[in-house]
Amino acid sequence: MQINLTQVLPCHLKCSFCVSKKNLIPKTRYDLENFITVVDICTKYGIYNFDLTPHIGEFLLDEQFMSKMLFLESNKKVKTWNFVTNFLPDNPAFYILIPEFSKGTINISIYGLSQKQYIETTGKDMFSKFCNNLWFTITKAEELKKKLKTINLYTRYNNSPLDSESYIIFLLDELKKLGATEDITEIHNKNWGGLIESDFIGKEKNGICQHSICDNGIFPNGDMTLCNCWDTFKTLSLGNIFNKSLKSIYSENSKFGELIKGQMFGKYTGICEKCNDFELVDINSIEIDWLKKYKKIIKQTREQR
Repeated sequence: MQINLTQVLPCHLKCSFCVSKKNLIPKTRYDLENFITVVDICTKYGIYNFDLTPHIGEFLLDEQFMSKMLFLESNKKVKTWNFVTNFLPDNPAFYILIPEFSKGTINISIYGLSQKQYIETTGKDMFSKFCNNLWFTITKAEELKKKLKTINLYTRYNNSPLDSESYIIFLLDELKKLGATEDITEIHNKNWGGLIESDFIGKEKNGICQHSICDNGIFPNGDMTLCNCWDTFKTLSLGNIFNKSLKSIYSENSKFGELIKGQMFGKYTGICEKCNDFELVDINSIEIDWLKKYKKIIKQTREQR
């Protein structure tokens, strides 16, 4: 299981597929003390993996981002942490530090293989800045004789590249030579739980969505939602971790239990009803004890549908 420590932060870009273009979402961020408190609550319950990707915005624009990363990296109970980034801020110290992380994964969004493609996707002309930060990261890693295995490259543009000799392809190849991985599953623009238009049809819903199990989010005020990815307005609220224990929030008779059992039998509510980003959960990876007893019926129901 993984918890997203949900923030709404500023962003350099104005991507057409982001909900912030049509909805004015108030900024909200964790201060370091609150961040540490929530991580401690999660690890005491038994959740050791954390996603720092803001619901909207850029994690590297959080004034305390470095302190938060280093806290997770040094916390003996934390197993993994990650975040998705546009890789645009001016922060040489961070780019040099990337190879030193042992628990973290930095997912870099690739919005185009040319300046034109990048601008069409993001609405901003920051392609040169992006390439410069990639090159700086590569050169420093090579100087220090370090690998970049903590970097994962997210493809986020829909058009096929036209120029195989482009500079950014060279940069991406250099990153992969140093150990970076590549993920093309994020290429489609989702409909943000039905809040924006999308040409991505998505998969037919036929069981429990993995986001409901692996992507629960906790906001700085303690409010918890079933899906941190798309639930901008907390339509799938599970309760507040400062008022209820995680044990009770994840219990079978809780709101969480009601929503999960609904999905098990094909009932989707809140943002799930119109969302086109359904990803079927791997039932063999379910860690919630009470849900394990439903594995057989989950499998049978799925096969019937």
